[in-house]
Amino acid sequence: MTSASGIVGRAAPFVLSALVVLQCGRFIASTSGTADETWYLQMAEAAIHGGDTAEFAVRGVAPLPILLQYALPAAGLLPDYAQKILLARMSAVALIAVPLVLVVYFWLAGEAGAGPAAAAAAVVALSPSVVAHSAIAATDACFVLCALLSLWALARYVDRPSWSRRLALIAAGALAFSAKYSAVELLGVAAIVLAWMDRPQRAMWRRLGTAGAIAVSIAAAGIAVTWPFHPIAGLQSQINHQRLGHEAYLLGQRGNSGWWYYHPIALAVKSTYVELAACVVALAAFGGMFRPRSTVTRVWGVAAALVLGSSMIGHVSIGVRYVLLVVPLAVMTATVWLMHATERRRWIALATGLAAVAAQAATSVAIAPRYLSYFNGFAGGPMNGYRWLADSNLDWGQDLPAMRRALARVGAREPIASYFGTAPLAAYGVNAWAWEIAGPDVKARTDWIVISATHLVGLYVPNDRFRAFRALAPFARPTPALFLYDASRPEVKAAIADATARGQ
Repeated sequence: MTSASGIVGRAAPFVLSALVVLQCGRFIASTSGTADETWYLQMAEAAIHGGDTAEFAVRGVAPLPILLQYALPAAGLLPDYAQKILLARMSAVALIAVPLVLVVYFWLAGEAGAGPAAAAAAVVALSPSVVAHSAIAATDACFVLCALLSLWALARYVDRPSWSRRLALIAAGALAFSAKYSAVELLGVAAIVLAWMDRPQRAMWRRLGTAGAIAVSIAAAGIAVTWPFHPIAGLQSQINHQRLGHEAYLLGQRGNSGWWYYHPIALAVKSTYVELAACVVALAAFGGMFRPRSTVTRVWGVAAALVLGSSMIGHVSIGVRYVLLVVPLAVMTATVWLMHATERRRWIALATGLAAVAAQAATSVAIAPRYLSYFNGFAGGPMNGYRWLADSNLDWGQDLPAMRRALARVGAREPIASYFGTAPLAAYGVNAWAWEIAGPDVKARTDWIVISATHLVGLYVPNDRFRAFRALAPFARPTPALFLYDASRPEVKAAIADATARGQ
């Protein structure tokens, strides 16, 4: 190892960790609890204080991320909602966000060297979508972390099969299942990779037997470690959710059965330019999967194809977070491909890596701290994101602090908020009527109304309640997810009356 690469190898883990903590800290300090975080907190409190785990099965939620992130908040050490969410998010950063980026770094360091690994891990650490979902105490980033560990264990086993590596693969697969029941997709990845690559000199029937045995062992281990949380019922709940669908929004359309092209579009408009370039390079790299000595490329390619493919045949179209794993897989694949392609001209790889990190850093700085609402220029930027997508892609109820400041700036005396979220308004100092409980007299005399983007586009509100507001220019856009209207304007009063009539 040269002196320069040695310095990079020693410094990179600390620099990457600091980068993750800094960005996640900015997001946490400026946002409120999201819709799902309230449910997860309640589930953790019910499980810890009363041993009631039934809600895990009803919602199809695997226990690992909830226990990791909400054990301390649910223990009753803090008095109010906002503080509990803060502690849960701090746990998420320490136990999930930092390890996620370090797994990318250390895995790639063994494949491509410390320098390329540091650049790739920095690109992942600077990804707005990765930052946002790593700073929110939900299930998505935890699944990405556990999935990467499972895929790493799979690649190690294929490279040099042994009983110890088989046990590590089974344990890692069970861990991924305990993070999210959709990890059953990884059983397919393991089966395909093992049947294809596990000691290819053996007869196919023997490879298929080994693949089946390992997949069954992973499933059995996953069910065993999550047994107190009703994993079979939870998995059935997830299957039913995908079969029945979920109310969703895409490009002005609303529906309950999803769109096969939803997640490809979500990735296209919510990925940074660097991530899009990595996806293009990764596609080229996957074309070389049949060449010798391409174990990790094959593993990453099969995993990305199954994750994206399963999302396209499902009926739940509510967030790019469902395919978040594709981002690090694309970046890692592109890095390995670039190192092989520039084996005799390392300056090209160095220049490309530095340019990618610089471009990704510029994007991160520009959107901070509104990482969740990032949309690239092809979509018209964050302020036009609501024209494409809603829900957790843009507006997950995270902007109550910004709502409070906006209402204070205009001197609102009796505002109304139609807010997409479950966090109590008062927990973040928002003194406003919630639309659902404001009576006709309050709506008639209100001076300001603020509407979440998700509600404005007609999602999760009856009869497209706020349709009339879409034709009005808001007084202000405090964030990409909030629309503020001056109720003294006649056209706004008319829109409020229309919304009231539609909601009855």
